[in-house]
Amino acid sequence: MSIIKKFIIPSPFTVLILILTSLPFLCFAESPPTSKTIPSEETKQNTPPQSAQKTYFLEDTDLPILNKTLDTLDSWQRWVGSEVEDLGQATDDFFGAETSFERSEGNRLDISFPFQFHQDGQIDQSINVRAKIDLPKTNKKWQLIVISAEQSLTESLTGNDNAQPVERKATAVNDKNNSNAVGLRFLVDTKDLISSFVGFGINFRNIIQPDPYARIKAQKKWQLSPVWTSRMTHDLFWESVQGVGLKSSQTFDAAITNQTLFRSETIGRWLDKEQAYDVAHNFILFEQVNAHRGLAYHLGWNWTTQDLGFHLSAYHTGINWRERVYKKWLFVELEPRIDFSEDNGFRQADFSVILMLEAQFYKVKP
Repeated sequence: MSIIKKFIIPSPFTVLILILTSLPFLCFAESPPTSKTIPSEETKQNTPPQSAQKTYFLEDTDLPILNKTLDTLDSWQRWVGSEVEDLGQATDDFFGAETSFERSEGNRLDISFPFQFHQDGQIDQSINVRAKIDLPKTNKKWQLIVISAEQSLTESLTGNDNAQPVERKATAVNDKNNSNAVGLRFLVDTKDLISSFVGFGINFRNIIQPDPYARIKAQKKWQLSPVWTSRMTHDLFWESVQGVGLKSSQTFDAAITNQTLFRSETIGRWLDKEQAYDVAHNFILFEQVNAHRGLAYHLGWNWTTQDLGFHLSAYHTGINWRERVYKKWLFVELEPRIDFSEDNGFRQADFSVILMLEAQFYKVKP
């Protein structure tokens, strides 16, 4: 497993840790009464009107500074709107997937603070930022893209980014090589594709090493039946350091119920310069517990052709719990997981817990 760095928590992150560590107490939150529950007269008298009740965990707290901060941040949350077309896309939207970020319309800024606590005492951390801004007078076809602490396109298949229920949520905090990227993206308008674009820019490896890149990416969706949906993504890219490569994924979603989604996802990556192939497969069961809470149970494997020919290189399992703690843009996650790697011959498991705070700034459509 990649290790970002040994982390000593500075004072600015102390408040963040306190917020994140309060997440387990959410599981004791009282569920709304069902239609079969008949409240007593005393309960009716002591219960405030529905409009006065708290809706989110961090709404109307007893901390004036926190309330004022959230109100200020909420005023920024006016930028972007996104559309939900099916349960699979709705799930990606809730879990902050990369595909959701790319599919969303207009300006958007996502910031996340993941912390990974390992059983041996190691703590990994990163600050992930991704933003896109519509350039003026381009009919919303050109976008400025800024990505901080995201890995190179040619790096680990399942170590992707600030984003994804599968590619991110089913993986741990990963080494981003201190990479930052700035680029332009031209949106290609096609009726048959969910999203497609051509992009180019510069990756800054270790901040000061420029690495120009170019890419073309497209995603297509098929409705196979009332239950099954298929999505295929191809991402053809070139980087000056690693050369030409292709990353593809095939996803099958099955809407079991209105709140439950089963996903089977295969991700493949090919590098021309190294003549290497990597493959990852994930099974994920998503459960939308309520409007504010989602669970993802994942099991996955990784294979590679590097060094020893095609062989198993890692596998993992875990549970991701994502809670919307303030309106539609502030989330907290808790993910206990187990990873096995070929680095130690699969003999020793890496038990870890990931805590993450994520904020998504965009304009919500009325």
